[in-house]
Amino acid sequence: MRTLRTTLSTLLLTSSVLICAQTNIFPEDGNVGVGTTTPENYDNWGKVLNVYGPYNSKITTASSSVNTGIWSHEYGFYGAPAGGMLGTYSNHAVSLITNKSAKMTITTSGNVGIGTTSPAYPLDVNGSLMVRGPEAIVTGDLQVGTGGVYKDIILRSGTAPSGYNGLFEIAPRSIPGSGTAEHVTHFKTATNGSGSTRHDILVDGSVGIGVSNPGVYKLAVNGSVRAKEVRVETGWSDFVFEEGYDLPTLAEVEAHIAEKGHLQDIPSAAEVAEKGISLGEMDAKLLQKIEELMLYTLAQQKEIEALKAQLAELGEIRN
Repeated sequence: MRTLRTTLSTLLLTSSVLICAQTNIFPEDGNVGVGTTTPENYDNWGKVLNVYGPYNSKITTASSSVNTGIWSHEYGFYGAPAGGMLGTYSNHAVSLITNKSAKMTITTSGNVGIGTTSPAYPLDVNGSLMVRGPEAIVTGDLQVGTGGVYKDIILRSGTAPSGYNGLFEIAPRSIPGSGTAEHVTHFKTATNGSGSTRHDILVDGSVGIGVSNPGVYKLAVNGSVRAKEVRVETGWSDFVFEEGYDLPTLAEVEAHIAEKGHLQDIPSAAEVAEKGISLGEMDAKLLQKIEELMLYTLAQQKEIEALKAQLAELGEIRN
């Protein structure tokens, strides 16, 4: 009786395989084809499961609420282009697992986490990141650091979040903790955790280096500047040689020095210490004084020549 049942089961299984033989193949030892009797195995893998459909096919696994699948589609599906698809079609995240641990997760909102299963950004990497290639293009904010308000590096465009103050930051300047952003480009380093700026380059049509407010100046530098050449475009002092110029007498110059302690039109040492000097303006004033000296010298030379002529006449009379 048992032998009869075994024989009947074998016949039924064989019949089922023969019925499905037109599109499927389930050999006991070999490649399995669903929708095809010639499973693709060009690379000679040990075992192959080939699910074929002329326009699309899929392999799915499911629990009571989670549905996961691998799709191939000629025209694209779920907003994806034509090609291969991997993921869930229930409202659940999908993760890539190695060594029994989730290494990359894509959430239902589309955020991708590497080293984290709860990414808060479109790409959230918990660990080191290396970009190989000639360039990396970021169209939004790029923040590198340990999290919190004080990032190690912030490359930012748009409105600065409240309190952000990076060790190196390219961002709209903000008052830490206030959320108030100014319409400027901000390059700065800051004291760790203090929110105070240590070194600052501020660009707002004007540039401030080491200062938080360049004021009315196009370039304000709090520190030394070294350059091979500086070109200043400003007014000049040739008006000294124009007819009608009111050249002070030497007596007036002497009286001004005695009273003020410096030349007329030249700032005092105290004024320079308090306000500094304008290079272009000061060069023009120094040239003015040089040109005035030249006029004094020419006048004195004329007097000398006149005196020499008078002495010559006196010598001739005596002779």
